Amino acid sequence: MVHHLELGRTLLRLGDREGAVHELERALALPPSEPDDTTYQEEARRLLARIR
Repeated sequence: MVHHLELGRTLLRLGDREGAVHELERALALPPSEPDDTTYQEEARRLLARIR
């Protein structure tokens, strides 16, 4: 999950808004499997809200 979040952040910095949205949505679609996953999902939600 963290990989999708980080890739989404990177794509956003590179100007690929569509790619960033796709990766952030993927992070939200996955079920939490690690202790920090809910934190990563909250960050993905915040980023999506900011760029939509």
